[in-house]
Amino acid sequence: MHLKGKSIENGLAIYNLNDLNKKLNETENLLTKNNSDNLMIKSISEGSYKIQFAFKNPSDEDVKRISPRKKGLLKLFRFIECGDDVEKLKNEAGCENIEALKKYKEFIGEIVKNEVDFMLDTEKGNLKAGLNLQQCKNICKNLNI
Repeated sequence: MHLKGKSIENGLAIYNLNDLNKKLNETENLLTKNNSDNLMIKSISEGSYKIQFAFKNPSDEDVKRISPRKKGLLKLFRFIECGDDVEKLKNEAGCENIEALKKYKEFIGEIVKNEVDFMLDTEKGNLKAGLNLQQCKNICKNLNI
């Protein structure tokens, strides 16, 4: 996850980073229907803040194939790719993922609270999805769930 914005220039408080991580994990866990595994923060780079996440004890399936955990992350990418189009987000979530969509909105609320733009990308950097601060504000304002 890459975070950049005005507030980053002065540093990001650890408790804010913890809240972002918590909300991201809650969303991902609901999308995978798996509450036991959290994405762990592997490293943080300075500058615009690049946070690298990893699965705790990744399985062969996580590494070589698409595991349920990877499917959850891909679903999260699809949420982000909807931008601030609320109807598209609801369609992407479907009726079975309304709770995950609620958690996604809470995660986006953390992004707004920290006044940053963010982007997620895969380990190899070939799949990228992001939202700017204005899009995040629009989601929080218009996604009534």
